[in-house]
Amino acid sequence: MEVVEERAKEEAVRPMKERIEQKTKLLPLKKPLGEILNLIISRQQFNGSWEISIFPEISSLNVDQVNQLRPEFVTPVIWGTAIIVALLENRFTQERDIWEMVVRKSKIFLRDLGKSKLEELFKLAKQFSEDFRDSFLF
Repeated sequence: MEVVEERAKEEAVRPMKERIEQKTKLLPLKKPLGEILNLIISRQQFNGSWEISIFPEISSLNVDQVNQLRPEFVTPVIWGTAIIVALLENRFTQERDIWEMVVRKSKIFLRDLGKSKLEELFKLAKQFSEDFRDSFLF
């Protein structure tokens, strides 16, 4: 009787194990923060923006996935820049002295949106970075 109960337990746990194993296969391999920070800073454009094409390099998200969640009132470059700023401000707090001037340049690039749209954009970008936290390689 005990053998039958033990097998029933094993069978009940097996699908859960398989789901966990499958899920961990899909998670991106994490990279050191310094490596990711250097990559992000090196990909900043001269005008302070980031191309949306950076996301496959720092996450398991592709360009289309990031672009699908872009607010209609901004371009892909503005959306990508806002997400990177949100990531730096919220995930790299200990390295602020390294990225502070980079973010300042980005905010100058974005200021033409106007204060209300900029606030909305940063709110959406922060939410994006939180919703997809596990997709980033850091």
